[in-house]
Amino acid sequence: MTNTETLNQEAPKAESRFFIVRTIRKTADNCATMLKDCNEKYVSKAAEKGKDFTEGVKEDFRLLMNSAAEKGKKVMPDEIPGVKKMEEKITASFKAIAEKMDLPTRKDIENLNDAVETLSKRVDDLNN
Repeated sequence: MTNTETLNQEAPKAESRFFIVRTIRKTADNCATMLKDCNEKYVSKAAEKGKDFTEGVKEDFRLLMNSAAEKGKKVMPDEIPGVKKMEEKITASFKAIAEKMDLPTRKDIENLNDAVETLSKRVDDLNN
C-alpha cells in the first residue's frame, strides 16, 4: 500500500476545502510552540549556565593568581637582590602550570563568551 493510499483511507472527509490548510497551520503552530518550549527549557538554560561557568572560572583564576602574587611579595621584600627576576620566573612557572593543566586563558574564556553571545543572538533570532 502506498503513502497516498494510506492517506486516502485514513483521512477524514473534509467538510470544507480548507480543512487540510487549517490542519497544517495548526500543526505548524504546535511545532513552533514545542520548539520554543524546548529552546527555553534546554538551550537558554545551557547558555546561561555557560556564561555563569566562564565568569566563575575567570574569577577563580584571577583570585588564585592575585593570591599567589601577594604571598610572593610578602615573602620577598624589595631589598633582596634579584626579586624582579624571581617574580618573572614565578609568573612564567604559573603560566606553564596553567598550560600543562590545560586551563583556559583569558583569551580562551573571552572567545567562549563571544561564542555564547553569538549563539544566544542566533537562538533569539530563531525565536522571533
